[in-house]
Amino acid sequence: MSQLTKLCIKVKCTLKDKVSMFLEDERGVSFIGMLIALAIVVLVGAYVALPGFRTFMSDLMTDLGTWYTTNIKDKIFPTA
Repeated sequence: MSQLTKLCIKVKCTLKDKVSMFLEDERGVSFIGMLIALAIVVLVGAYVALPGFRTFMSDLMTDLGTWYTTNIKDKIFPTA
């Protein structure tokens, strides 16, 4: 095995260890999943704590529903 091949294998293993540290820990908890959960907690907390945020969230959900209907449902999955 050449030196270049050994070096490539070593670099690959090292990168895999470092990247996997951010993607999943020993218990199988993913870092990205934790970030999503944190975002949900912050949004729900803001919804409860800030009355003006309720209007924003309501408008956001209405706009997302409209966007889904006009762009996804009607254009991507049209019915006959």
